[in-house]
Amino acid sequence: MRRQRNPIALVLIALLATVFLAAPAQASAIPAAPTISKSHWVYFGWPGEPTRLKSLAFPGGGLAPARRQAITYFVSQGSTTYYPNDNATDLRGQLGWSLADGYLPSPISTWPAGSAQVTVQHFANSVHGATAVFSRVTVTNRGATPLTMALNITAPATAERPLSGTPTRSDAASMAYDLSVPAGKSVAKDFVTLAAGATDLTKVGTFDANYQAMAKYWNDRLSHVAVPTSLPDPQLVNMFKATQITMWESVEVMPNGDAQQITSGGNQAGLYSYDAENDNDEIDILLQHLRIGDYATAASIMSSTAYESIPSTWQDRNQYLEAALKFTEPYELYLRLSGDKSFFTAARKDLIRSAAHQIQGYIVTDPADPHRGLIMKSNDFDNGSDYLINDEFAAIYGLTSYQNLATVFAKTDPSWAGEADWAKGVAAGINTALNNYLVAYTFPRVGEPHYYACLDACDKAAVYNGNYLSTTWLMSSLPWDGALTGNTLGGAWRDTFDATNYAAFTARDFQAPPIPPHSWGAWWNDAGGYGNTFNGGGGVQLLASSDTYLRTEAISNLEWLLANQSAPMQWGESFRNGSWTQPEADFNAYGLASTGKALLESNVSVTADGVAIIGRGVPTSWITSGKPVSWQGVPVGGNKTIDFTITPQGSNQVKLTVKGNAPVKFELPLFADNIVSATAGKVDNDTVSLPAGTTSTTVTVRTEAAPPLVVNSSTAGSIDVGRTGDNQAVGQSFFANSSPTVSGVKVNLRKVGTGQSDVTVSLQAMSAGLPSGIPLATATIPAASVGAGFTTVTAPLKYDGLVDGRNYAIVVGQQHNSPDAYYQWATTGSGGPLDMAAYNGSTWTSRSVQFGNAWLTLDVQGSLALSPDLSTDSTASYYFGQPTDQVSRGQLFVDTGITTLHDVRVKVRRAVGTGQSAMTVGLYATDNGKPTGKPLATATVPASQIGADDTLVDVPLAYSGMTPGATYAIVLGQQTPGDSLYGWTTSGSNGLFGFGKFQPDGSWQPESGLGDAWLQISGTLH
Repeated sequence: MRRQRNPIALVLIALLATVFLAAPAQASAIPAAPTISKSHWVYFGWPGEPTRLKSLAFPGGGLAPARRQAITYFVSQGSTTYYPNDNATDLRGQLGWSLADGYLPSPISTWPAGSAQVTVQHFANSVHGATAVFSRVTVTNRGATPLTMALNITAPATAERPLSGTPTRSDAASMAYDLSVPAGKSVAKDFVTLAAGATDLTKVGTFDANYQAMAKYWNDRLSHVAVPTSLPDPQLVNMFKATQITMWESVEVMPNGDAQQITSGGNQAGLYSYDAENDNDEIDILLQHLRIGDYATAASIMSSTAYESIPSTWQDRNQYLEAALKFTEPYELYLRLSGDKSFFTAARKDLIRSAAHQIQGYIVTDPADPHRGLIMKSNDFDNGSDYLINDEFAAIYGLTSYQNLATVFAKTDPSWAGEADWAKGVAAGINTALNNYLVAYTFPRVGEPHYYACLDACDKAAVYNGNYLSTTWLMSSLPWDGALTGNTLGGAWRDTFDATNYAAFTARDFQAPPIPPHSWGAWWNDAGGYGNTFNGGGGVQLLASSDTYLRTEAISNLEWLLANQSAPMQWGESFRNGSWTQPEADFNAYGLASTGKALLESNVSVTADGVAIIGRGVPTSWITSGKPVSWQGVPVGGNKTIDFTITPQGSNQVKLTVKGNAPVKFELPLFADNIVSATAGKVDNDTVSLPAGTTSTTVTVRTEAAPPLVVNSSTAGSIDVGRTGDNQAVGQSFFANSSPTVSGVKVNLRKVGTGQSDVTVSLQAMSAGLPSGIPLATATIPAASVGAGFTTVTAPLKYDGLVDGRNYAIVVGQQHNSPDAYYQWATTGSGGPLDMAAYNGSTWTSRSVQFGNAWLTLDVQGSLALSPDLSTDSTASYYFGQPTDQVSRGQLFVDTGITTLHDVRVKVRRAVGTGQSAMTVGLYATDNGKPTGKPLATATVPASQIGADDTLVDVPLAYSGMTPGATYAIVLGQQTPGDSLYGWTTSGSNGLFGFGKFQPDGSWQPESGLGDAWLQISGTLH
């Protein structure tokens, strides 16, 4: 994995415009070429070829075939040269960058060139045993008159072979075409070059024929494995397909014929390159190939010398012991899912046995060492050399896998008798040692019953960063994947699992505030520490929780990755914030495998005995969206697969249809304490169990409204509130979910003494782990409502604007503090996953260690993610309110469950000038992908409420006649169009729902290439 500990700071130079004057006339066939920024890239190629021969494409369309010198494509008109500003800090605002069809390995760049638009597309195809890279440059005339323009290429025709005509000019280093483009038309030029192997480029065929062949190849491969066919967010479907294709592209066939899973296609950004086989990366990528049913690829990699040598050579390579500890896992999953016993030759079974027995040699045996029984010190990422939770978990998971293999082998081979029991005993011993050490040493050191990466103090993860906890979940995978494999061992580590995750979220907010909710963070926690490519791999283990908020964390992690790509469907192993996030380490296919795993297992996970657990991590907002969730080809064991669809039915019903023969557990988070009945299957609390062969069931729930946010409901202890001295007020923290509106707060209180004044309740943001002291909303509870015994009482506190994943506190006090007439708030008694603090009149002090967490439930409503959430971290922005062009701009959206619209949120700014009139906001019906008719609802926003910088504006916009499933548009303009303009923030490229502008003649011009506009919709669910 990560070899390089000090991040390389890459400085992006902001160029001021996309138009530059050409250099004085020179002998070259083309003007002076632009400089390409290589800090963002996409790699692509063909399976089997050496990864060092992968090609790189850059944001503006520049190409480095086989990582050779980059070729640039730009245009000129007279003395004016246009080229992509891919050095810009607001890169998404300068150009479009996407993959063909959203997922194929064919990067597409678009950028403006005066009245023209330039589009550059690349892809690789296997031709006569060689890998050829095809390129197409298209110039589109967006003006009303014919256009003459030169297309310039910084490569000679001998290197970038033309497929569509001889260049007008050329020399030894470049070539150019003089183009005549009619108004409203396009002219394209195609090229081909070699990346790997040798072939006659005059016989490779056309761009279009090869593109079709490439697309067919990848789509055929996808058709034979597990893939989502429909999800409420279609970008997640593309994400799954794109990441799997990149992993396939990264399989290299070595000179000896061995197949190896390589981690990356390399880079030219000056970052350490992962274009090599890395033991622990390879194991987890292999597991994802197996989960989706690509047994042939997995078998070829597991048969390689490099893979089979991991148990004996891990110390000579990356020195991550967990690679040796979990070596058996892919073998177990292969046998379980494929049913292919012939793969397990006598030699291979001996290798597996030897690798498993080596685990015992890694256990500390010194009776004087308190670590006795644990796995010895090792490394993972930046944690090392330490006693790592990861290693204990990896050993237990690896031994569980070996236990399953041994059980099967023993049925036909007597030499395997007793092996399963041996593995079970060793795993139990490690588990006991781990629990004992946690209770005796780790919990006291931490101060609360939870843990993080290291059993003792970590050097690198003592303060929150991406290695604090998430890489422990990622690399060991014991909590959820180990349970799927059959692990039933638990104890202190399992009992404190939820507390450990909430403690990590709290540490993130307190110690590393630049890391946003639903990001596990980068490898550092300074102002630039933002995220990592393994984000979903951390969250997917939270499927092991019974807490429905934690169970959906993996999907939240993936949605966050979608909004923070370093390149189209790629992420730096660790990255900083930015228009396209800034890689601080190379791309990593292990991260892509964890993304696919998180999406797959959140939708469907399969146990060792072939039970398909469907929907366990599916957010309730997906169900209330009204859109189906469908997968095909999911392996369930014995070389069998199932297809399934979850279909919201309305009237508080959800239907599951299954094609295939496997027992099913239907476990939506929506079902928690909410199931009324099911038309088929056995209902058990939050699960509907279906025997194999059941084709459908329809589940009726009490409500699809957001459930109460329950922080704690224990009365084991108590803490004084409203008492003169140290406990004048007490604040209990909580993490907001996707429901933004608080409609009431329930607390459990009792009186001490008599004569109390009314209870005060306030909502506050958390700051540095403590309540901020600034109320966002307040309410009171009459003293008469509280009895001498614990009484559940409700404060009518109202607030609309909670942010998903942010840390808040409910603060309880008394209007007039008293030394002998006060309240007590019920608590868990001691320790807790969340912060609780007391206020003495001047300072807050943490009290969670002594008193635990307080009894607290919040009634919440709505979801900003309903229709859908189009918020973005991009800084791209496009003008509106101009009388001569972009009079207004509109963003289309699909109503995914709202019947009554309450308000919309947009991110806008005063972009040009200072004399803007009021901003107008309208809701429109749509027809054929454009707003139509008169507005259904309108509102205005005074210009004074909109700043010169991006401003989040909440606009009350009421309309009660919305139809779930219909497409609507929000259109922004200004009351009096003029020279002072507004700008609306967009995602910058690859818009999915429909974005465009109205021109002075009333015509609609679609501009989805500019992205989707920042938009959130909230209202009443159907």
